[in-house]
Amino acid sequence: MSDPSQDWVISLTAVGADDLPTVGGKGAGLGVLAAAGLPVPSGFCVTTAAFDRFMGQDAEIEAMLGALDELSAEDVEGVRQRAGRLREHLRTLEVPEAVAKAVRAAVVEAGQEHAYAVRSSATLEDLPDASFAGQQDTYLEIRGAADIEQRVRDCWASLFTDRAVLYRRQHGYPSSAARLAVVVQRMARPEVSGILFTADPVSGHRGICSIDASYGLGEALVSGLVDADLYRVNKATGALVEVRVGAKARAIRPRDEGGTHMVDVPESDRERRCLDDEAVASLTALGLRVEALKGCPQDIEWGIEDGEVTLLQARAITSLFPLPEPVAPGRPRVYISFGHLQVNTAPIVPMAHSVFGHVFPFFKPGPGQVSRMLASAGGRIYVDLTAPLLRWPMSKIIPRVLMTLDSPVAERLTAAIDRPEFHKGDEGRVLPRRGVLAVVRRALPRPLYRLWWARPMRAHEDYRQIIESNAGQCERRLAAA
Repeated sequence: MSDPSQDWVISLTAVGADDLPTVGGKGAGLGVLAAAGLPVPSGFCVTTAAFDRFMGQDAEIEAMLGALDELSAEDVEGVRQRAGRLREHLRTLEVPEAVAKAVRAAVVEAGQEHAYAVRSSATLEDLPDASFAGQQDTYLEIRGAADIEQRVRDCWASLFTDRAVLYRRQHGYPSSAARLAVVVQRMARPEVSGILFTADPVSGHRGICSIDASYGLGEALVSGLVDADLYRVNKATGALVEVRVGAKARAIRPRDEGGTHMVDVPESDRERRCLDDEAVASLTALGLRVEALKGCPQDIEWGIEDGEVTLLQARAITSLFPLPEPVAPGRPRVYISFGHLQVNTAPIVPMAHSVFGHVFPFFKPGPGQVSRMLASAGGRIYVDLTAPLLRWPMSKIIPRVLMTLDSPVAERLTAAIDRPEFHKGDEGRVLPRRGVLAVVRRALPRPLYRLWWARPMRAHEDYRQIIESNAGQCERRLAAA
């Protein structure tokens, strides 16, 4: 017969990417990192099944959840009152005995002599397309099975903080659908800790790692209590692009008897780097491993204890502007925003995307099909210039044409195509003469004629005829379909 406690508690080493409904976003992410051999502190998860058992022990809870979901995201006062009553009610309830027994057994197995971090892990956090993380509570330096048990209950109640409820309502998620697991991990005691972004969160540059670092536990940095060091690193070369030393006057340290406290940093340490070049290189290498594992830029919490890097959390950066999907992976690609060339930085409606894809004349597989040069991201249309830029003479013509339209764009385009990795495997290739003539024949005669010889008053009538002709062709194709 299987052990029923397995419904309530699961070791981090047994957690996989598909276990998000069971252990929440944070738990699933840590399980994936641990399975990959990355330096994650050991621990276990109190599952969403335990949360369901706790929430289901009192019939009044369901009615209180329903009352919360009736409120709009704008009713801040209503959320404050109803969520507050729900939290108070939950904190009066005991952890169900079966769950409490499983938690106590897991603590004994993990080692009662250690201190632990008790961290909320909601099913609506660390998602690829939403950043719900940080909405619930975390408790540090917790000792003893009894205290851990009570902090697990407090984490469950924190699923219904005013901030968490409002955030869910703003994003269309009902509180009745939210569930919470709890991660219990052996407490790290880092001398230095911080946050590593594998893409620059300010500029959006995906070739730059950005590291914020300060003394002690990372809570001081996350809470904005310290002016941290900043290190920006070129991911391709490992070179430091920028170092800015912050005035790190305070740090949060753990207490031996449990809990944490704020301490003053010695004057001699405040304005010196808390990371040397070797530590920066180690963190960058760790960030690249995590990014490769997760497949997208990551927001990573880390600590350094006795010279060893510890990975405390990693989640996708959801605030970056999306990239166009490449036509073919494996090489750097160059895209140009069609809207920006038209001095229109706003998103474009889907119908315009569809129409432009059909009327754009180059790299079309066949009549009525969409050009392979076009891509979409963030509601904007992009033209993939990679193929023509790899061929002479287009590699010379395109930058020169763009220089007359927008010189900063042309300069960045030239810098991109001058990178050696852009031309790898394609050095010296030339567009066939027939291809050059086809492009010139299609792209130049009509515009030159209209610019130099045609009468401006004829333009309206000409374009009316073009539109009517194209509309007629579309109607005939639709009738024949």
